Amino acid sequence: MLKNVLIAITAGLLLLGCSGEEDKGKSEAQDESSQPIVFIETELGTIKLELWPDVAPNHVANFLDLVNSGFYTGLTWHRVIKGFVIQSGDPNADGSGNAGYVIPEEFSGLPHNPGTLSMARGHEYNSASCQFFICLARRPDLDGQYTIFGRTIEGLDVVKKIGKTKTDKKEKPLEDIHVLKIWQEGKEPVEAPSDREKAVDLGN
Repeated sequence: MLKNVLIAITAGLLLLGCSGEEDKGKSEAQDESSQPIVFIETELGTIKLELWPDVAPNHVANFLDLVNSGFYTGLTWHRVIKGFVIQSGDPNADGSGNAGYVIPEEFSGLPHNPGTLSMARGHEYNSASCQFFICLARRPDLDGQYTIFGRTIEGLDVVKKIGKTKTDKKEKPLEDIHVLKIWQEGKEPVEAPSDREKAVDLGN
């Protein structure tokens, strides 16, 4: 679905969006205790994410379904753009994969800051599926263009380490960095499906 899609400013195909580790767009008085928490373990450390069902309920539900089914387990951070984003969630590991379906956008007025968790997509607004990214920098050009559904609350240093890895000309890391484990707080990590096949490219 997202094959050959690069950053908006370089290829005109917007893939990404972002939000901050200390996102000023969210109310500081908001009760965070009720927000779902997801952990991602990588070779470079663990990232802790807070999800925002009040901002993007369908994207949060979809992400948690994929997390708890083991869909993301063992996948790589297949695209790293220095100073911009790190991206994962593609079963094809090349930007072309999806989960066999797409979901409607849930754009908001929140800013795209360092640490923001957003869903990647293709040409069409309603073409997100399973690929997600975390921002490395403030990107106002992405505001209102991608669905923000959470933020990094611990491990932004890990995000930055991944963001500094050496890549090829297609922004793919020269050495794979994996989602070794991913789990929702209060639940056990799930192994990757043994019969997982490459996802269908919907051409978006």
